Amino acid sequence: MIVHIKLMSQILLILIPSYSDSFESDSDKVDEPEVELIGEMIQKGLIEAISVLFPNAEARNCARHLYNNFKNIEGFRGQAMRLTYWKATKATFPIQFEETMFEMRSLSESAEAWLRGNDPRTWSRAHFSTRCKSDLLLNNNSECFNKIILEARDKPILMMLEIIRRKVMTRLVSMREAAENLNFVAWMEKFLILKCYFIYSIWSVYAGNEKYEVDCGLGNKHVVDLLNSSCSCRKWDLSGIPCKHVVSCMQLLAVSPETYVNTCYTVTTQLNIYSHLISPVKGPMQWEHVRDMEPILPPIIRSPPGRPKQTRRKEVDEIRKSGPKLSKTRHFGEALRAYPMVFVTEDMLVAVCDLHGFRLLVIGMRSNGAVVFASKTCAIDLIEVRYEREVYLVEVLVVDKKDWIQSMLMLVKLNSFS
Repeated sequence: MIVHIKLMSQILLILIPSYSDSFESDSDKVDEPEVELIGEMIQKGLIEAISVLFPNAEARNCARHLYNNFKNIEGFRGQAMRLTYWKATKATFPIQFEETMFEMRSLSESAEAWLRGNDPRTWSRAHFSTRCKSDLLLNNNSECFNKIILEARDKPILMMLEIIRRKVMTRLVSMREAAENLNFVAWMEKFLILKCYFIYSIWSVYAGNEKYEVDCGLGNKHVVDLLNSSCSCRKWDLSGIPCKHVVSCMQLLAVSPETYVNTCYTVTTQLNIYSHLISPVKGPMQWEHVRDMEPILPPIIRSPPGRPKQTRRKEVDEIRKSGPKLSKTRHFGEALRAYPMVFVTEDMLVAVCDLHGFRLLVIGMRSNGAVVFASKTCAIDLIEVRYEREVYLVEVLVVDKKDWIQSMLMLVKLNSFS
């Protein structure tokens, strides 16, 4: 179970007593072994209160907010430090983490000391516990919920609560109905299919007792233990989803990777999660009136100058999505809904990088009745232009006669290519 904490710093001014009062209502969850607390900011006294009231819980800090403190408060800026920081957070085993911290030390010893001063168990996957089967680094679930309730935030208190209640009520119903029509969690199926594309360069050797040695080349080897559902890269241990090393072993056994996915991702578990419902509520005209109570006056409205902002303010060095979007172009809008069939206009060519190299996609029938064509000729050589960066697997490139290249990553099925 994952509990996301979002407390306003203006209210929580006292150390442990104030935080303890905030968590007393959840004290019955202390004995649960799989509780994960993801905090949005590092607040004084919050870690101490969690350790007292939730001794068996794993507390984590949102990596993005920790980076904001790392960059803005401490002043450790720069592209190199940013990339090294995120590399340290995404490291999955201790040796990989230590190598990244050595890189950070070469950039700034004070930055490396500041990061080590924050318990790595709260912000790096290399030190996360494997009990919760969650490798979350960010507090995105709370941020997504905040986006859903944007329209309710400026309403009066009762109207705001009613809007939130109705949204949650309909969300539970829609998710339960969606789970009933699936044999497997939809995104999990696509995720495992995508991993099958990354095992062509991996060599697995059976060592006995359900253990395998997986050679990824360049001295990079991992040990997979199917009996204990463990891999030395710890990605399987952290998330409960088979990593590419496990998928390569599944190919030797001719077994579907779905059989080794943790039960928390099964449809049965999803149905249990959304089995609870929120009961409908009568309208205000049917509410019972409370006598001998002074009316509650509305708050004084003070309108600040300017239009109220509802979107998050992005950082200066944050990557912004700009430029034309392939999914919004007129020519490819309908085609993308039925991928991997992509239609080609008269002045554009579509290619994909798959296991066989960089080649054209199989193109469906044109609306004017033109003959379908498929070729293994390199699309870049065909148009005599270059795409000067490494191309990912199952990455689709659209190239026109003006040497303009547009990229789009797609999740495609195994039988999508010719």
